[in-house]
Amino acid sequence: MIRKFIYSIGTAFMIIAPPIIDTPHGKLAAIMGLGILTAQAIDIRAWNLVILNLAGMGGYFYALFI
Repeated sequence: MIRKFIYSIGTAFMIIAPPIIDTPHGKLAAIMGLGILTAQAIDIRAWNLVILNLAGMGGYFYALFI
């Protein structure tokens, strides 16, 4: 039950991120959302989503810090 709530928070971050993605807050929201959803993908053993989420997180970290 608590996992579903946490995964819902990750989804909320991914809903919030796109309109503000050009700001540091938007990139952080996307990173946090993808991190939480990566845990969900690992939980259901969806390895293709794990790889996609990690690639997305890497791209947002690059955009945020470089």
